Amino acid sequence: MKLPNIISRFQKKKDQGTEELLSISRAVEPKLNQTALEIFSAHWAELVQCPNDYIVPAVWGVGSGGPLTDTQREIHLRVEPMVREVLKAFGSENLTESQRFAITFLVRDLVISKITCMIQMFSIYVGERNLGPEQVAALLKTLKVQGNA
Repeated sequence: MKLPNIISRFQKKKDQGTEELLSISRAVEPKLNQTALEIFSAHWAELVQCPNDYIVPAVWGVGSGGPLTDTQREIHLRVEPMVREVLKAFGSENLTESQRFAITFLVRDLVISKITCMIQMFSIYVGERNLGPEQVAALLKTLKVQGNA
């Protein structure tokens, strides 16, 4: 399968300037980061106890092994509006169904990856330091997104 030549689109638009070129990325990245952090902060206690694939049906809003848990539904309710905002930033009214699905897929996959990474890093951090529940709660209150790529 041949992919459309995306690079040529950027080359044609070189004269746009950096701000316009980065405008969508700058609008989307903080939404992704904030959503992932809010989900992790709100549900960390359950997420660290569940297998890694627990987050997948939560982000997509459908489960193959039965209905979603309450936590998975809550997670989905946080993800869905963010996905709509991202699509809007890409000009969803001008996208084909294929483009819309591709963006949705990539955004959801990125959220899954970010949350899974947070779970693993948090588990390792807490385990290495033998932190108790009060220390973990205090640590979570200080978490925030550290910059943008």
